[in-house]
This record gives sequence, C-alpha cells and structure tokens, in this order.
Amino acid sequence: MNTLQKDLGQEFLKFAVECQAFKFGEFTLKNGSNSDVFFDSSSFNSGNKLRKLSRFLAKVIQLEIPECNLIYGSAYKGIPLACAVSVELAELRSRDVGYLFDRKEEKKHGDGGSFVGKVPTNENVIVFVDDVITSASTKITGMEKVLKAFDVKFAAIVVGVDRRSPSGLAVKNVPVYSLTTLQEAREFHSSIKAARL
Repeated sequence: MNTLQKDLGQEFLKFAVECQAFKFGEFTLKNGSNSDVFFDSSSFNSGNKLRKLSRFLAKVIQLEIPECNLIYGSAYKGIPLACAVSVELAELRSRDVGYLFDRKEEKKHGDGGSFVGKVPTNENVIVFVDDVITSASTKITGMEKVLKAFDVKFAAIVVGVDRRSPSGLAVKNVPVYSLTTLQEAREFHSSIKAARL
C-alpha cells in the first residue's frame, strides 16, 4: 500500500467513526462467524455521507485502476454505491464512467432483464464496489452472474473494509483493494480510547 492510499485509509477511518459506522462488541456476521467489530454501512444514510464514502472509493480506483470506465454493484446495498462512485469517479477524471447493477429478480416487463445500467463489453475495465468483504461469496456470485450474462472480466474489487484474514488476497484472480482492514479499525479504535484516558 502506498503512502497516499494509507493517508486515504486514515481519513476514511476518521470519517467512518464520525458516522458511527464501526461498532465494537460481540457480533454474529451474515456468514455465521463471530466478530468483535461490525461495519454498519447503513450509517452512511444521507446524501453528504454517501457522497463522501463514494469519493473515498473513487480515489482508490483512480490510484489503483486508473483505466476503469465501468462500476458494478450488487443489489441491494451495491446499487446506490455503484451509481454514486461512477458519479464521483467521472468528476475526478472529467470524463464519463458507466455504472451497472443487478436485480434480485429478473424483470419481465418494461426495460426487462436482470441488469440495469451500461451494457458491458470487453472494451470496459470493470470494478466491483462494495462496503465490505468478509467471505467473498457475494463478490464471487456477483462476478459469476455478470460473466454469465456478458462474458466480460473484472479488473478489481474495491471495498471500504476488508474483513478477511489475511486481507488483500485476490478473489478468483481479481485483485482486492480496500480503504482499511479490520485490524486497522481495531488499532484506530484503541488509539482513540487511549487518547481519551
């Protein structure tokens, strides 16, 4: 991780703590595992908070995958994130960036289909965005769904928090970039507590 991304990570941690997105205690995660830290992305529940979160993710994409021109998010939480990140990335670059997201159920009328947004081709450099990665099963399912529908590849996965241990490992040969990790969140929390003593 370069210095600029480390600085971004620290800024993101401060922002996430201000939004009360990190909860510390005893939690059971969606995959059934237990954790002392929970990242609650529903805390980014206003236009300004979503814009700031999306700007952080867009900056990581700009640093790590500068040729990215299409953002994908899985329903449901990934839908507003994909749209907002595409807006922020387009603004950072002064050139348009597409978005794509899936539907939980295929729509049979109107625009129809299982996807909404820009139809991807092999010309696109696609980045999967999400709030967190834990077991990577959601990311694998999402990528496989897109691959089956369009026969395209993902260039990267970019998330707010990498909960995996060890973090940073590729998923299905797709690199994973994060703003922070679970351990960094713990250390940041401990430093705040120590400063208050």
